[in-house]
Amino acid sequence: MRWVQYDHSPRNPLRIIASNMLNTQNKAILYSIFFFLGVALFPLNTSAQTSAPIFGGPSPSTSITAPSGSFATPGLSGSPTVSISHAPTSPTTSDSVVINVLASDVDGIQSVTIFVEQVVQKECANTSICQLVQRYSIAGAYTYYVKAIDKKGFATMTSFVSFTVSPTRQSGLPSSSSTTPSTPIFGGPSPSTSPTAPSIISPSTPSYTTPSAPIFGGPSPSTSLTNPISSTSRPAACVGITFSRSLAVGSSGADVKCLQVLLNRDTETRITSSGTGSPGYETVYFGALTKNAVAKFQERYRSEVLAPYGLSRGTGFIGASTRAKLNAILTSSFR
Repeated sequence: MRWVQYDHSPRNPLRIIASNMLNTQNKAILYSIFFFLGVALFPLNTSAQTSAPIFGGPSPSTSITAPSGSFATPGLSGSPTVSISHAPTSPTTSDSVVINVLASDVDGIQSVTIFVEQVVQKECANTSICQLVQRYSIAGAYTYYVKAIDKKGFATMTSFVSFTVSPTRQSGLPSSSSTTPSTPIFGGPSPSTSPTAPSIISPSTPSYTTPSAPIFGGPSPSTSLTNPISSTSRPAACVGITFSRSLAVGSSGADVKCLQVLLNRDTETRITSSGTGSPGYETVYFGALTKNAVAKFQERYRSEVLAPYGLSRGTGFIGASTRAKLNAILTSSFR
């Protein structure tokens, strides 16, 4: 038998070294060496990464300066500029009141809306000039404001402007500024006495002289004989109250408490049945419950309050027509 001896001596030392390094124990060391060599040869360019959008979002330069839809584009104006006026300045119920609006913006005007007593009266689209011509048949104070929107959606709302409509003087009645003759006519009283004559027939002054003492045990002159409209017949909160200003949510004052008292006298317009605002617990603050009650009141007297504005549902805002109705109730219901 012939024995064959194999040569186990290493023929390629580099190959043996590489095979030993690739075993499981030394792989992590090899990978670490390659990583640090790569970082040294190819440094990370962090500045280039921050200049590109992430996940399709805006680049850092745009997200800081002007987020889209939140602020005006730099170099362009923000909200529109609006100027308003009305004529005549002291109208009567027979006059037509003209409200003029001029809006301007570098992006162009999308719409102009005119509000009177917080109700939209006219809308003008795609124009910078808007005009409302309207006659007010009910004397009293009116408020209006304007809202303008530009082509980018930015809006401007003006402050409230008021004007007072006076009753039209009847023809044939002398004016208070007219010149009276300097001498009596046909033996009548001198002109100096004629201006004071109407006070004799004034509703607040009786046309007769009451005795200074009771007659046959009757009531004393201090009772209702001297003044048919007795102040004690009104609710205490309404004594001396006349509705002369516009009222809305947030208003406060003695006239608001009188308003709540009047609303609570009618079960259909009662503010609430218990708690704050209920009968006997009225306040001087105009809140949401008062607004709802006012809207019911306006709908109850729709023909007098809402019809002049072409409305069918109450707004909850105390404007000229609502004030006129409230004052009429104060005058007629407490005799």
